[in-house]
Amino acid sequence: MKSYYDRRATTQPEIEIGDLVMSNAKKIQSKLATRKFTPRLYGPFKVLEKGGNRVFNLDIPACCQFHPVFDVFLLEPYKVSNRPNREQPLQEPEDVEGDLECEIERIVKSERIIYTRKVRRVNNEFEELQYFVKWAECSEDENRGEPPEGLANAREERKIFHREKPEMQGPNLAA
Repeated sequence: MKSYYDRRATTQPEIEIGDLVMSNAKKIQSKLATRKFTPRLYGPFKVLEKGGNRVFNLDIPACCQFHPVFDVFLLEPYKVSNRPNREQPLQEPEDVEGDLECEIERIVKSERIIYTRKVRRVNNEFEELQYFVKWAECSEDENRGEPPEGLANAREERKIFHREKPEMQGPNLAA
């Protein structure tokens, strides 16, 4: 049995207190729909202490909302690029608890979208208000529809939009 184990087993990386390590993203929750688009490794993080022979406590920034203790199989030593003039940005996980907020440049238009959905074998018609938003520092191609709940922190922009364009539909109109 030992020979079968030894074929697949990998040696533990040599990690000491104070080293920089990259954390594998296997056990870190992401808000993205698929793991395909998430980074494979996060970090680098500094090792603060060693607990036992397989567990390490890392210096995780406050914005990352996960536990700072990792097993050695989830850690890889940080390797600095040997290419000249190459900067490696810090790969921090996205905000898991709340949505990351982007700044709104302006609201382009609003409209009611009617769609059907099958609920309990019956086609039901639903109506939803959508605001098409121009995000700051994004091109016109990246405008997208947002429900009023998605713009809860942009009440002032919504008021300005309805003041400038009273003909556009708003949440106070009857459905």
